[in-house]
Amino acid sequence: SDSSLNVYHDANGSLDTSIFNIYSDLYSTPPLPFLPVHARINYFHDPATNTSYASFFAGGAWQFWKWTYDSVTLLLSSTQQLAGVTSRIDALLTDGEFFSAQGGIGRVYDSSGKMKASFPMGGLSFAYEEYVNGTPRLFFSMPVKKGDNQASIAVYSIATSDLDSLSF
Repeated sequence: SDSSLNVYHDANGSLDTSIFNIYSDLYSTPPLPFLPVHARINYFHDPATNTSYASFFAGGAWQFWKWTYDSVTLLLSSTQQLAGVTSRIDALLTDGEFFSAQGGIGRVYDSSGKMKASFPMGGLSFAYEEYVNGTPRLFFSMPVKKGDNQASIAVYSIATSDLDSLSF
């Protein structure tokens, strides 16, 4: 992204989680047994805390896990399922909280997995979080039909720190 030009980009993708299991086999014993092989996951990493997170659907429910590696030994030092998170996680926010937009409901979870806020998103789709003038903001988009052959996209944003104010 180039904030000086007000140009922002977002990217999505899927990853074969067997790659994680291969990587973890090299550096930890046992490997990451909670990650299902050949599943679609949303993966996040916080370099400030060297903590990784994975959100995936398995066993009939959404699961959210976090783990860390010891930076010296490169051995797995902790794993924890954040059982309070019962929806797909779409973003690790700059403040260390998590955001879900699953099913048209915006949900904010704190770093321990406790839901702090939820709100209806209506026709909005979550896009990304970006710093604007030094403040992290969440961006949402919504298609707007203007005529038979015309459409546009409305873009909305809110400061990450104000998400709790949307709770119902």
